Amino acid sequence: MFEKKPCLHVNCALLDATNVKEETLSAYDRLHFNCAVVLQSEESRTLMSRYPSTMNCANVMTVSKDCRSSVINGNKTLSAADKMEEPSVLIVNGSLSVLPDAGEALRSYAALVVNGSLLCPDSLEAAVSGITVNGSTRFYPHNAVLLDRSLDMDPFFILQAKPDALYYVTGEVRMTEEGLPLETLLEKRIKLMAKKAVVRAGCLSIAAEILCGDVKILTVPDGCAYVRQSAPLRSLITRYGKSLFLHGSLQLTEEDREALSSLDYLEVQGKTTLPQSLEELFCQKCKKFQELEVLTEKTAAVIEDLPEATITRQLLENCSQKLHIADCDAVRFDADIPPELLGKIRDISDCAVVFCTREQQALLQLVCSDIGKFMDSSEETGKEQEEERQQTVKVNCAFYTL
Repeated sequence: MFEKKPCLHVNCALLDATNVKEETLSAYDRLHFNCAVVLQSEESRTLMSRYPSTMNCANVMTVSKDCRSSVINGNKTLSAADKMEEPSVLIVNGSLSVLPDAGEALRSYAALVVNGSLLCPDSLEAAVSGITVNGSTRFYPHNAVLLDRSLDMDPFFILQAKPDALYYVTGEVRMTEEGLPLETLLEKRIKLMAKKAVVRAGCLSIAAEILCGDVKILTVPDGCAYVRQSAPLRSLITRYGKSLFLHGSLQLTEEDREALSSLDYLEVQGKTTLPQSLEELFCQKCKKFQELEVLTEKTAAVIEDLPEATITRQLLENCSQKLHIADCDAVRFDADIPPELLGKIRDISDCAVVFCTREQQALLQLVCSDIGKFMDSSEETGKEQEEERQQTVKVNCAFYTL
């Protein structure tokens, strides 16, 4: 009687199969790969086609067998210094910013994959046409000075700015400091290109001459403190005074009633969360706000920031509040949960995978936002039972060489 060979199940971001050997493939009954990118050589592709395998991936690339591969988890700036002297593949899980001198460096890579955003000078548009980008691509003028961040305008930048320069700012331009000598930027013929800007009301006319392109401007009233940090309202008043322009979220409790009553001016460019008892007072004091969430006494129960959340029938039966599920890698609903209990799910947001039956999905998708995908739990159960009947070698990693 022959011994059953194990199965190989690999979950990874990058699978390097360029130099796979026949003895490796023949050691397994079946191979299953879930990955973002697969690298194969002509020889390994032919070899792997002879063995039973399943491959779920976004990109399969054929490269030379001596090709080097590397993965960067985070942001990367590509310049002339990054030119490769041997065949190479680069995977960036983050943002890739390309400098104008990086033309030869771009062409030196056999393949380049960006799982995120690509920022590139318009002069290299043709050079980046072969890059695989799973995200957004933006081009900036090749003659611009790239500031890959937000720019908080201060006297030092104004002093150091190069005459006749165009600055491309990937984040916000913030002209919120009192008394900035912006006239100096006009004298130097400086231009700033950005998508967003925050400008004091008294500086709008000068800012309009400095900013260029399709820019959205947020105006801060003169006399208000511009605040981007999150802190208790009482602490903000102590530090910045009673006229506040908050560029971010604000959370209020009943303990903030006196502080809220004392304000002369309040504007919140973000989400405000407060108890129902403060709603009327807040609307009297806050001149402008973007989003308001009023918490009632029976607010939702919260399940969030978990690798895997399991929702059972017993959990829903015993839960007196609606359920808010967020920021979980996977959410699993037991198949025996009836439709009437699913009404206790207030919302599901920012979760990678939701496992449920098809019948449950029809209801759950009405309260879901930013979900990667739904998977039929009945099919998943069948796969798990099949795996239990035979030995399986599982590998979970970012980079795997076969």
